Amino acid sequence: MRLIVFEVRFVGTAEVFTLSPNPRHGGAKTYLVEAYVSKSDANGPAGIADRAVLASKEMGREGTFVRYVRSIFIPQDETCFHIFEAGSEQDARNAAARAGIQPERVLETNNFEATRPQLARSARGTGDARQRT
Repeated sequence: MRLIVFEVRFVGTAEVFTLSPNPRHGGAKTYLVEAYVSKSDANGPAGIADRAVLASKEMGREGTFVRYVRSIFIPQDETCFHIFEAGSEQDARNAAARAGIQPERVLETNNFEATRPQLARSARGTGDARQRT
C-alpha cells in the first residue's frame, strides 16, 4: 500500500495543487497535456480543471500518484495546456482521459522557477531596469 501526500491550496472554489518537488512522490515527473478547447466555450477550461482535480484524486485513491497542477488556456489559439505530475506519461494520459481531455500530445517537461533570493540578487545587479541612477 502506497501513502500519497497532497499539498493543497484553495483558490475560489477550485483546488490548486502546489508545484514543488517532493521526494515522497517517488520520482514523479511533470507532464504537459496539450488539448484543443474552443474559445466559444467560455466555461470549458474551468470545468476541465475541476474534472482533472477529481480524476487525480480518484487515481490517488486507487494507488496511482497523479497530481493536477494547473491549466493555461490560450483562447486565440483554442489551446489549453494542462500540467500534471505523475509517475509516468501513461499515468498522465489516464488522468487526462478520466477528466475528458483529448490530448493532441503529452510531453515530459522540465520546470525552472526563480526563488525570491535570486530575484533580490538580480535586482541589485548593474543594468537592472528597476534601479534608479
